[in-house]
Amino acid sequence: MFWRMTGLSTASPVESILDKDNYTIEDLLDEDEIIQECKALNTRLINLFPFIACEIFTCEVDIILKTLVEDEEHHPGH
Repeated sequence: MFWRMTGLSTASPVESILDKDNYTIEDLLDEDEIIQECKALNTRLINLFPFIACEIFTCEVDIILKTLVEDEEHHPGH
């Protein structure tokens, strides 16, 4: 009956981290499955990352903004 059990979904380590009251971005980034969860369009994870990215962009750190919009060296084909 092992084959029937393989269909059971198990909570991902990323979901376990997101379920905690206190976790850090480092906790998420250190998790081996973080890229797979992004590729699988984990809504909780993706919503967290655009929120954090927005917070970073609104800090108006010159080096970040210049890298994103002005540095053609990092944008091949432009």
